[in-house]
Amino acid sequence: MDGRPDRAMRPFDSRPAAHPTTLDRDVLARELHVWWIPSTDLQDPAVRERVRGWLTPDEQARVKRFHRATDRALHLGGRGLVRCVLSRYAPVAPGTWIFRATGDGRPELDARFDHLGLRFNLSHTPGLIACVVSDGADAGIDVERMGSVEDPIALAAEWFSPQERAGLSPMAPADAERRFFEIWTLKESYLKARGIGLGRVQLDQVTVALEGDGGVRMTFEPPVEDEPGHWQLDLWLRTAEHRGAVAVRHGGRGARRVVVRRARLLG
Repeated sequence: MDGRPDRAMRPFDSRPAAHPTTLDRDVLARELHVWWIPSTDLQDPAVRERVRGWLTPDEQARVKRFHRATDRALHLGGRGLVRCVLSRYAPVAPGTWIFRATGDGRPELDARFDHLGLRFNLSHTPGLIACVVSDGADAGIDVERMGSVEDPIALAAEWFSPQERAGLSPMAPADAERRFFEIWTLKESYLKARGIGLGRVQLDQVTVALEGDGGVRMTFEPPVEDEPGHWQLDLWLRTAEHRGAVAVRHGGRGARRVVVRRARLLG
């Protein structure tokens, strides 16, 4: 993944970003920040060594438990990206952050950092690692590699709403696969923002529709209890290899600008 958008994606800067020294709370209240790196960054031994130095002994042990080198690199890169990115918003060294797990096992900042008002969510897939940072608003991110599902239509039959399945059926196979991953990442980012897994919501009762202007509309059917007008979903990444989406609960206070930046783990 080289970070170059196709025609369907709005441009973003693929150059590594400079480090802001402090969090601008006013800006983050109006924006949702997405940071990403290609997993090839972890091929550099200096990067791997630096990131390992940031991790706690428990985190290092968790990385070693992955059998495949690619999985170890993705997990190591994810932990490193979160630590590096959070340090762009506050005067805290990457190796100093302390995390806790929610009831669903999702990592979040330890209570001693609550005063910073920072929330994050992380996702990775072969070739790409990304995280989203908010000012405390519920936010989720998902990235998926195209071709990672053998039969997207069969999976859609299990997880998609009738409206979503009907939209896929007339499409050519390649177009249907692309639309499948767009819908999937949008739904998954919404679930992650809410802090719930696939087993805790009937996903076919959540419908997302891509509008002609690039917007995303979401509707719910019982028993899902939520307010569509309180959410913003954004498909921030469309490339030949990947799809990526974010979701943020704005509570009806208006849409946020989604800002996408290429991060760096060295420098």
